[in-house]
Amino acid sequence: PFPLDSVVWSGVPQPLFAGLNGSHNLGFFNGSNLAATVETSEQELFPGQRAVLTSVRPMVDGSATPSVAIGWRNRLQDAVSYGSAVACDSWGYAPQRVNGRYLRGRITIPVASSWDHVLGIDDVRAVPAGSR
Repeated sequence: PFPLDSVVWSGVPQPLFAGLNGSHNLGFFNGSNLAATVETSEQELFPGQRAVLTSVRPMVDGSATPSVAIGWRNRLQDAVSYGSAVACDSWGYAPQRVNGRYLRGRITIPVASSWDHVLGIDDVRAVPAGSR
């Protein structure tokens, strides 16, 4: 199942990461990176008030250019609504315009990007919007 130029045939032990599916087929995780989606936990930035969020900075290492979509809701019983995913600018910020009480972020990394760690969202720029 390995091509002739695979590290399996080099004679040097190489770590390989593999898995089995429900049909007992063996597969190796050795291709190019797939697209990744990471969602943060929900936060109430200003307790008892809504927030107007204007910018966030996703913390992703490597040469990946992530996009960020912000989810919001005003009551815990409401469904989460997401805005459009916005790519980061040259400073690493993803400008947003979201108004809500409970906010969360969804970081999307494109296919074949080179990255190792996603730490979350930092440098959230928001101001209180009131309670009505």
